[in-house]
Amino acid sequence: MMNSRDETSTNELPENGENEFDYNERLHELQLINEILIEIYRVEDPDKLCKLAGEAVHKLNKDCYVIVAFYDSSINSIRVRAAIGFENFAEKVVGMPGRDLANVTFMPEYLELNSQLLTSGKLENFKDGLYILLAKKIPQELCKKIEINLNIDSIQVIGFSHENNIFGSISILVPKDKKVNNVFSIETIASHVSEKIHNIRTEKALIEAENRFELLFQQAPLSYHSLDEKGYFIDVNNTWLETLGYSWKEVIGKCFEDFLTPRYAEKFKAHLEKFKLQGEVQGVEYEAVRKDGKVINIVLDGRIAYDENGSFKQTHCVFKDITAQKEAERKALENEKLLRSMMDAITESVILMKPDRAVAYINETAAKRLNITQDEFIGKKLDTITPEDILDQRIKMFNIVLTEEKSVKFEDVRNGIHFLHHIYPVYNSSSQFSHFAVFSMDISEYRKAEKKLKWELAVNRELAELADALLDPNNSIETIAGIVLSASLRLTDSEHGYVSSIDPETGDNICYSLTRMMKTCNTHEKDKKVTFSKDTKGLYPKLLGYALNTKRGFYTNSPKTHPASGGVPEGHIPLENFLSVPAIVGNELVGQVSLANSKKVYSDSEFEAIRRVAALYALAIQQKQDSMDIQYRDVLLKSTFESTADGIFVTDTNHKIRFSNSKLAKMLGMSDILDNTETCWKLIGLILDQVKDPEEHLSEMQSLCRSSKTDISDVYFRDGRVFERYSAPLVNNGILKGRVWSMRDVTEKAEAEKALVSAKINAEEANRTKSEFLSTVSHELRTPLNSVIGYSDILIDQMFGPLNEKQLKYLKNISLSGNHLLNLINDILDISRIESGDVSLTFENVSIAEVFEDVKNLALPFTTSKNISMEFTAEPADLNIYIDKVKFKQILHNLVNNALKFTPENGHIEVEAKKLENVIEVSVRDNGIGIPEDKQQIIFEPFKQVDSTLSRKYCGTGLGLTIVKRLVEMQGGEIKVKSKLTKGSTFTILWPDKGGIN
Repeated sequence: MMNSRDETSTNELPENGENEFDYNERLHELQLINEILIEIYRVEDPDKLCKLAGEAVHKLNKDCYVIVAFYDSSINSIRVRAAIGFENFAEKVVGMPGRDLANVTFMPEYLELNSQLLTSGKLENFKDGLYILLAKKIPQELCKKIEINLNIDSIQVIGFSHENNIFGSISILVPKDKKVNNVFSIETIASHVSEKIHNIRTEKALIEAENRFELLFQQAPLSYHSLDEKGYFIDVNNTWLETLGYSWKEVIGKCFEDFLTPRYAEKFKAHLEKFKLQGEVQGVEYEAVRKDGKVINIVLDGRIAYDENGSFKQTHCVFKDITAQKEAERKALENEKLLRSMMDAITESVILMKPDRAVAYINETAAKRLNITQDEFIGKKLDTITPEDILDQRIKMFNIVLTEEKSVKFEDVRNGIHFLHHIYPVYNSSSQFSHFAVFSMDISEYRKAEKKLKWELAVNRELAELADALLDPNNSIETIAGIVLSASLRLTDSEHGYVSSIDPETGDNICYSLTRMMKTCNTHEKDKKVTFSKDTKGLYPKLLGYALNTKRGFYTNSPKTHPASGGVPEGHIPLENFLSVPAIVGNELVGQVSLANSKKVYSDSEFEAIRRVAALYALAIQQKQDSMDIQYRDVLLKSTFESTADGIFVTDTNHKIRFSNSKLAKMLGMSDILDNTETCWKLIGLILDQVKDPEEHLSEMQSLCRSSKTDISDVYFRDGRVFERYSAPLVNNGILKGRVWSMRDVTEKAEAEKALVSAKINAEEANRTKSEFLSTVSHELRTPLNSVIGYSDILIDQMFGPLNEKQLKYLKNISLSGNHLLNLINDILDISRIESGDVSLTFENVSIAEVFEDVKNLALPFTTSKNISMEFTAEPADLNIYIDKVKFKQILHNLVNNALKFTPENGHIEVEAKKLENVIEVSVRDNGIGIPEDKQQIIFEPFKQVDSTLSRKYCGTGLGLTIVKRLVEMQGGEIKVKSKLTKGSTFTILWPDKGGIN
């Protein structure tokens, strides 16, 4: 079957002449995808996962129909699990109930025929039609009817797969004149569903393995027991019971010391505390008492199991009866063989060394990494296998393990591979040191990912700050260039650079901001603009102009050998390395960002960062130029209306004249222009006295005043003059605002029309550029930021392997910082929506206790980290409030977060709700740092904080309380604050008892 990738499906923004990009729709899409991915990781049922994926894809493409198929192991068949969008199917196709589609099944071999198509991870075009898609399980005639009735033009498919194993697919039936939108989001959903289904199947296999282990556990040759934190039995195996002669009921719940001789019972208490500190014990000997009174000697090994929070869960201990030494030795040999097999199977390098640091054992992974066989390595000493430059440091590590009896860990890099090493002491059954155990793990990918995440976060911070500055309409080109240069120098650790813009008239490259790059010079470059002009061939000079001439960015760490190199002027600093990116809008050069002499060599990472900076800079230049053009054209337009030969006037929907020029007055013989309070009927009356056919002209004017059509007509005056009368509606966002009228001599018609069309095109182009700039800024900030957060959380969940404590700490810091930055952006978007009136309210009866519980749970991680106690009370306990539940929760969450932020460790926060006479009072009280009396009102103003230094210490944009105040007032409430320095603050909200809608 010939199927292919559909290149018409797109996830890109609309281009020049297409519909404007809906920013809110894009934000909604990102929020939807985020919610879907969270829900995917919560759902454990494959059927629900398939339905969730299908509904999500349908939400992103509501005009399409979605079919989700998945392998059902219970019937060894592929079954359609969900069919979305077919709700009215039965009405369109006679005799085809909608539910029948979800019962279609076919054999797994059918998916294998499309393995190349379904394992690509991409949305592909399925060209063989619905009949083939459903494995010929629905009659072909009926499939054709479905395609005709649903107007199906194409079918797009994407598979659920993992490592080329296919276990299902999503199919999208696309009607004619429609296309699949949000392809990247669909592929992301399919990828996460595939991973989740793989995890479910893996977990099922693990459960089966655990059941097999339980069988082995009960039949194990060693005596096993598990103790709680106080030494009481949780579980024992049959071998343990047989060895000591007790039944299971006689052991469980009793303390281990109850089965030891008095002398060893006392020792056990000390051993247990040491066991809990070390996490493991080996070779500990005890005297155990059998049920028949016989004393036997046992040697015990054990480890502590911890729960997911790192707290003590239980011990896992085994012991052997060393009175039967031969049997014990045989079992030990079997266990050693099993252990070696396990060691050879793991991906970590494992080396066992004797006290003299001679190799006693090496697993297969380590031997392959060292390019030597296991047998060849046995007996070699550390001194002969370790490079001289690190030998002393290695010996020091081994000595620490030997003398201090503790493990050590360290990292190093060999042949470009980053390793994490652990050296553990190993003791024999007599608790004597016997070996060093060396575990080495390749952590190169983790370090690369960590470095990349840190870099992306730094770049995003710079871009966010840069975007804020570039959006400020008060900044000049010179100021913007200076901000861009400072950000670029910081990002690349460069010593020198310049930022320029292209003069649109001369084509000169003018450097508005640059570092001092002349070693011997009487003037500073920053005191004047430096200009690079084109040569006679139309090219900018040498290496500095190479990026402009090619319209492509580049970097070189050997400027002297670069093809465009032509040396530097006398007195110029030497160039050790060089990076340059042109600022381009469309295909037009508008500027340049160039950097030199980085303290480290330039790489693709620095180049990509500066490319993004240059893109923002290009849009800023274009926005600035467009803004200046709009201002100039506004003045020019008014001047044009006065200087034009046309008589012009504008009326509103009440037929009042809003504007008229002097030429109109002159045309009609009036002494002055019409006053804005006059209606158009007075003007029409003046015209009627002068036209040849007053009745016809009056009828036309009255009709046009009530019409939304555009009209061009010739008007003949009695004195022989002929004017072209133009009338058009003034419409804003689809709403009629009035009409514009013009009277002109027909001989000047072409020139005046050209001027008006040109002005209209230029204004539309300026507006398009502004929208494009805002759209690009949003994409550049939020998309990478969500990627950083998403990948950080994936690494924290250890989906690709275990992480050590330090790695988890760093990744959690990255995730926390990313979410903090995302919350700041969301605050700005919230206040923007509120101020624009784009917020809807849904009132309902809400249980205050229920909302308190939700807010308390959200705050729990922060209260735990700072040991802050929180108390939530409502009087009466079943108190309800008529309010928008989501906004109410947001208000309380913001106030509690604010209290947590400014309350020191071991502090206390109280949240209280009570019913008064006609109002419900909700208050949040803390014992934090307090607010000065003269600052207690400004805290509700946007971006205002009590002290700018606090914003560094406590973080935030100063929008949280502003959002709270606006949301409270929108719902008819009132918020007050009482505070005293060092004593804390109380925020009180008063709500009308039955809701007040403003």
